[in-house]
Amino acid sequence: YTISGSTGGGSTSPLTSVSIGADRPAPQVVGATITFTATAQGGAAPHEFKWWLYDGRTWVQVRDWGAATFSWTPTTANSNYRIGVWARDAGSTVDRSDINASLSYPIASR
Repeated sequence: YTISGSTGGGSTSPLTSVSIGADRPAPQVVGATITFTATAQGGAAPHEFKWWLYDGRTWVQVRDWGAATFSWTPTTANSNYRIGVWARDAGSTVDRSDINASLSYPIASR
């Protein structure tokens, strides 16, 4: 399961796309561990990624800049969850996305 995103507003980054894939199809159940992997195209490698979780009301950062993977074990059922990722070029120190993507990932009760 993968979704791609586009460049953020006003970005001049050479990054051309970012995709998020999950190792399990949605929906999953509370307690299942899901690993998400981001892949960026273009720009200077190695790319860095910042991970976000949306619960239907608020986006919360769940992993700071770094790895292309994020593992999550949800503790609450919610049909509105979204997983988001920001990507930036190697060596960038600006705390903003050069390009981003998100995907809907509902979680059901057991």
